[in-house]
Amino acid sequence: MKEFSKHIWPWLLVVALLLVNSFIPAISADEAYYISWAKDLAWGYFDHPPLVAWFSSIAPNTFFRIPFLVISLLLVLLSDKHNLLWCLCIPGAHLFFGWALPDTVMVVAGFFLIYSFKRWDSDTNWLNTLILGLSIGLLGLSKYHGVLLIIALAIGFWPKRKEVKLYAAITLGAVVLMPHFVWQYQNDWPSFRYHLSDRFIPGGGILETVQFLSISIILWIPLIWNYKYLPKWSRSLVFLAAIIFGWSAFKGSAELHWMLVLVWIIPELPRVVHSKWRVFGISLAVIHLLIFIPVISERIGIAEHFRKEIRSINELDYVIFLDSYQDAALYEFYTGKESYSLVHPGIRRSQYQLATYPFQSIRVLIYNRMGMGTKVNHTPFHKIEQEVYDLSGIEWTLHDGALQTDLSLVPLGYHWIQYNYENGIEVERIGLGEAIQLPSRFAIGVKQQSFLTLEKNWVPSQLWIPLHE
Repeated sequence: MKEFSKHIWPWLLVVALLLVNSFIPAISADEAYYISWAKDLAWGYFDHPPLVAWFSSIAPNTFFRIPFLVISLLLVLLSDKHNLLWCLCIPGAHLFFGWALPDTVMVVAGFFLIYSFKRWDSDTNWLNTLILGLSIGLLGLSKYHGVLLIIALAIGFWPKRKEVKLYAAITLGAVVLMPHFVWQYQNDWPSFRYHLSDRFIPGGGILETVQFLSISIILWIPLIWNYKYLPKWSRSLVFLAAIIFGWSAFKGSAELHWMLVLVWIIPELPRVVHSKWRVFGISLAVIHLLIFIPVISERIGIAEHFRKEIRSINELDYVIFLDSYQDAALYEFYTGKESYSLVHPGIRRSQYQLATYPFQSIRVLIYNRMGMGTKVNHTPFHKIEQEVYDLSGIEWTLHDGALQTDLSLVPLGYHWIQYNYENGIEVERIGLGEAIQLPSRFAIGVKQQSFLTLEKNWVPSQLWIPLHE
């Protein structure tokens, strides 16, 4: 029994971490947002491919993490002991693993691809080719960061490029992904526009890049420590992640959990785990188990990701939110009622902007964190009540500075507003008069991005007319 316990403890500890991750923390704002997608299953969504929404649809809200916990447990139970020991030594690998996030699905799909590829590499029969193709498609449907693994494997196994069946597998993977790309095309490529351009904000630079990479090195120190022993594909993945995500940090938008792509390298680490690493891993696991204690989570800033103040909203009227898709998603999760997130020009869009506004011409309560309206006691919110219209479907043309549109489609009370931005920061908001007539002129500065929109009492209409193109 003692010998059995000596060998089984890594599995028990990692399973304990997963169970704590799954059942102790409240739902996070990001999870609520992804779960909200499951109301309308599709081949794509604003931020990510569809697999996270498909998984979220399997279980009811009360057990929203169960599908993600199951695939995470399967991965753990199929792992070797040394893999789990190394995993414990890397806080970036297990802190939020098992949550209802695209990253959880991506990690499992990535390991499935690696397994499928190595199996195909040892025997290139048609069955293994079929499985490899399906695994490529599965990874693509989980999260776009998975492409780094595909590129890394291509670099590491470059001599395999002459294998005809490899291209058959790639073709099959492309076929699996085709409906997703059709969806992107039909919706004007929202995910690619966001990830390649719109998400970048001012504040990046050399200092932020160095900070991002330095923290990443600390979180993934066992990989860096053993870098020279890694196979070519693993070293390529480290290099690609550092370059791509470092560039994102330089541009002003990078998140530490993106480095989770490095978790696929763990099986390539030495099979013998030194005792100092074991002690380090156990210490991290204990810290992990304590992190979600309310007093500690509030102290270190994790509690803000859960936004528990949304639970206190109890309204009989329809409620929507201003410039906060996460608040809207959490409200839907806690109340079971439909909501929506309106956004001003220049504010990050979301899946809500691809969905139909559900309360057209109906008076709604607009909750906001901008101090607009009546203060909601014991919360960070204010609220205002008014009719809201989605005017994004109004057709318009802009030629040589002259705007043409049908003003009869604009309800009374709306005004033309111009927003000017420099480097993603709002520098000017200009009122151009009531929407009973077309605006006659626009003031656009050099190197400015400008939008024309319609607003009623500062509440946006979803109509964005770019003036800088």
